[in-house]
Amino acid sequence: MANTNFSSNKFVKYFREVSVVVIGVAITLFASYRLGINNEKRDMTLYLNTVKMELEENIKILDTARLKLQISVNYSQYLWTHDKDALDED
Repeated sequence: MANTNFSSNKFVKYFREVSVVVIGVAITLFASYRLGINNEKRDMTLYLNTVKMELEENIKILDTARLKLQISVNYSQYLWTHDKDALDED
């Protein structure tokens, strides 16, 4: 009878140790998963902010170029709408 009690205690002790290890691994995996999700969200926010800033800068550059080219477009339209012979005299 003492032998079965010893075997039972050994099994309970082994089960307890395995349970602690399994729970520790599960907590570690869950924490790693959550940190990964948070890092991905943070990185995505940074990337989107970078893209937004670049697009805003590109809009400024394009607006400046458009304003400079608008002068040439206006002059071209002026030339097309007026008589060529009268323009040669100018």
